[in-house]
Amino acid sequence: MQYTIDQLVGKFVELRDRSNELDRAHKLSLEKVASAMKSIQSELFKRAMEAGVSSFSSPAGTFFVSEKSSLKTSDWDATVEWIKANNRWDLLTKSITKTGFEEVLAEGVSIPGQELRRWKEGVVRRGKGSSSEGDE
Repeated sequence: MQYTIDQLVGKFVELRDRSNELDRAHKLSLEKVASAMKSIQSELFKRAMEAGVSSFSSPAGTFFVSEKSSLKTSDWDATVEWIKANNRWDLLTKSITKTGFEEVLAEGVSIPGQELRRWKEGVVRRGKGSSSEGDE
């Protein structure tokens, strides 16, 4: 059987709606699980600090305190000057922003060593008579 364009688009919209519904339900369920896990993790951390230990072992498993870190650049100019002065170019990552690259490209200038990939893909939008929930 050959399906019409309307049938194919309609089925796609129906499946996308179902997918979005399942995704929302799944996210809500995961939020509840993550919240419960965070509460337990906080309680275990509190108990470890009170006991002055960095880990607990039990037949169910092990809890241990792990040190994490994050880095935020608060003064890019000062950072770059320090990198230059100390010849620490290894601290920089080797990438440029796509937005900036496309702006330069729109000016008719190419940047050596950069490759922009573009591709096309099909997109389905719902008809005007339908709900617009979850459309991309």
